[in-house]
Amino acid sequence: MLMKLADTFIYYNHVDLNISYHSGEGEEWGERFSDPTRGGRIVSVRVSPRSIAHESADNLNCGGDRPLLTFGPKTLPPGSQIIYTYSVNFVKDNSIKWSSRWDHILEANYPQSNIQWFSIFNSLIIVLFLSGMVAMILLRTLHKDILRYNQDSGEEAAEEFGWKLVHGDVFRPPRKTLLLSVLVGSGTQVLIMAAVTLVFACLGFLSPANRGSLMTCALVLYVCLGTSAGYVSARLYKSLGGERWKTNVLLTAMLCPG
Repeated sequence: MLMKLADTFIYYNHVDLNISYHSGEGEEWGERFSDPTRGGRIVSVRVSPRSIAHESADNLNCGGDRPLLTFGPKTLPPGSQIIYTYSVNFVKDNSIKWSSRWDHILEANYPQSNIQWFSIFNSLIIVLFLSGMVAMILLRTLHKDILRYNQDSGEEAAEEFGWKLVHGDVFRPPRKTLLLSVLVGSGTQVLIMAAVTLVFACLGFLSPANRGSLMTCALVLYVCLGTSAGYVSARLYKSLGGERWKTNVLLTAMLCPG
């Protein structure tokens, strides 16, 4: 890892690992250890990089008073040797419970999180703006066609132009309406499931400390949202003039989930 300061490169070649652990005192799981002083559970790990100019591989000193490992603006000369080291420090901290070891990460307000939310908000604004522009263009075109239809009469009205050229294709039922309605219904089910799961995760209901909670929530929502898939599929199939509603029900329930 390099860091440049005033035409000087500082090379981070050392890592301090500060490992905090809970000894299990006063906890039910701590009774499993025959010797409480020789067991515990890790609750946090903090990594701090540093730059240390070691004299040689046989004489390592990782103290805080060591000079920095720096280089000039030019590249390293051939044959240069960089010594990488690390230090591990175990700290007993019974104030952090095993069940709440993720709290300091979930509750931290990192600058990166603000940037991500800003990017998401910016993308939504752009999508809404472009969608509004496209909608305005379509409405203006359709409005001009309607005004032209109202002004023309007689033989001129018999000639099809503008919206009349495509209205037959737009409202014509597609082929394989049964398969289309089934896939649309199943897609609606998956879309709502993903949206609700993401909302729960963003609100903090699905904690990483609870293993499998995300998958459990997704599966439960997928099963419960089967009604929405059936409704959307049946409604679309009926609007397209379908008559085999029993087949539609069976395929909606068995095609994609199966």
